[in-house]
Amino acid sequence: MVLQPQTSVDVAAGSDAAEPLPSRAEEGDSLLFTGVGPERRMRRWAILSIQAVLLASFFLAWEWLVGARFADPFFFSQPSRIARTLWEWFASGSVYRHIGITLLETLLGFFGGTLLGLVIGFVLARSETLGDIFEPFLALLNGMPRVVLAPLVILWLGLGIASKVALSVLVVFLIVFYAVYTGIREVDQNLVANARILGANGRQLTWHVLVPSALTWIFSSLRVSVGFALVGAVVAEYLGSNIGVGFLIANAQSFFQSTGVFAGLVVLMLMVGAINLVLRTVERRFSAWKAG
Repeated sequence: MVLQPQTSVDVAAGSDAAEPLPSRAEEGDSLLFTGVGPERRMRRWAILSIQAVLLASFFLAWEWLVGARFADPFFFSQPSRIARTLWEWFASGSVYRHIGITLLETLLGFFGGTLLGLVIGFVLARSETLGDIFEPFLALLNGMPRVVLAPLVILWLGLGIASKVALSVLVVFLIVFYAVYTGIREVDQNLVANARILGANGRQLTWHVLVPSALTWIFSSLRVSVGFALVGAVVAEYLGSNIGVGFLIANAQSFFQSTGVFAGLVVLMLMVGAINLVLRTVERRFSAWKAG
C-alpha cells in the first residue's frame, strides 16, 4: 500500500477531530494560568480572591484570639492596633525619612553587592585556575552568617550610612557570586564550542551565549538578594543608628511596644514587595534575551 500525502482538504476535514498543539510558551503559561483570554483572567482573579480571603481570615483570627484573651496583647498586639499605628506614621509623615534612608542603604548595598558578585563570579567562572584558588575561601565565608559581622562593621565604619551599606554589600555579594559562578559553569559546553566554530570572539561569546544562558540563575539570585540587602541594612540600623526602619523597630522594642515592632515589620515587607515588583518587571524585559 502506498501512503498518499494529506491534502489541504483532508486537513480541513479532520480539523474538528484534531486540535492544534499548544506552543511551548502556552504550555509554560498553562502551568500558572489555564486557558487564554477571559479564562486566564478569570483564573487569575480567582487566585487573587483566594489569597485575599486567606489573608483576611488570618487577620480576623489574630484579632479575635487577642481580643478573647487567648493570646496576650502585650506580646502579640492586634491587627487593628498595628493598622492604627501605620496610619499615624504615614499620616504624620514621620515614617518617610526612615523609609528613605533604609531604602537608600538597601539599594546601595544591593547594587554594590550585585556588581561585585557579577564581576568576580564571572571572572572566577571563566578562569578555572582562579576559581580553584579562591572559591574555597569564599565557601568558608559563605558558611558563616554574615549578620554576625555587623558589630565589627559598625566598629570599623561607625554609625553612619557606610556601615549599613557595607553589611548589605557583603550579604548580597556572596548570593550573586554563587549564582553567576554556578550559572556560567553550567552553560552547555557544546553551545560554547558551536559558537567558537562559528567564529564568535570572547566578547560575542560572553554577551550572546554565556550571559543569556546564566540569566535565570542571575535573576533568581537578585530576587533573593533584595531581601537580604534589606536585612543587612536593618540589622546594622538595629544595632546602632538614630534613623531608619531598623531604628524604629529597635526603639519600639526598647519600650516593649509590640505594636511598633509589628508595624515596622509591615513597612519592611511593603518595601521588599515594591522592589521585587520592579525586579520582576525588569526580568520580563530581559526574558527574550535568555538562551532558549
